[in-house]
Amino acid sequence: MTGEVPSVASTERTVAASIRARVSPLISIFVSLGKRKRILIPPMQKPASRKKDDRRACFCIIPMSLVRLLSLFLQAKSNDKIMAETLGMLCDKLTIVKLKQYHSEDEERLASLAVQADQLQQEIDEYVSDAVSGKIDPLKMTFAANKVFKQEGNTVAEVSGGFGEIFYQLADVNCRLWHEQEKVYEFEKVAVEEKDKVVKQLALLNLERNKCIDAINHRFMQLIKEKANQQ
Repeated sequence: MTGEVPSVASTERTVAASIRARVSPLISIFVSLGKRKRILIPPMQKPASRKKDDRRACFCIIPMSLVRLLSLFLQAKSNDKIMAETLGMLCDKLTIVKLKQYHSEDEERLASLAVQADQLQQEIDEYVSDAVSGKIDPLKMTFAANKVFKQEGNTVAEVSGGFGEIFYQLADVNCRLWHEQEKVYEFEKVAVEEKDKVVKQLALLNLERNKCIDAINHRFMQLIKEKANQQ
């Protein structure tokens, strides 16, 4: 199949069935965004009131971004990995869940957080396993933040070391971010002369956080490339 989106006029029963089968797991997501299920199901036959060359499928009312997504699913092979997150992003999520566990006392919330922590740990294990086995393209293992900001007067802490050191720094910066964010929740209680400092610190910590995520991704990608070169 080519990389082009199938033309609406040539959509046939078999193609429609294929599309419907591939996007069915996503239907609930689009419904939650206010989309109706019917717009995801191409018509099986042309309306009687239309000419054959005027036949139209429901793609005409789907945003182009969704059409491109559908085309990607049609092109994907059964063993292809379409990665939505990187290792650094997953590690970042895990540190935040652990922070929530530490600061929570509600039993129901703690139970939910325990499930989330287990899910993230499993996702990390699967991600690493897939990467080592060659199921993930190394080029897809990084997604640089590329933050654009004024360098002068905005010194961001350096990120260095191995995985352990970087993961510790990521956990530490998220902990500091947590406490700075707590101040924002009651910003009216922050002294006027301190408000600018709080906002500035939030910005710098967020930049450091993104540097940690990028560093984890980059180091992991390098490890996978080195492993591939040794084979």
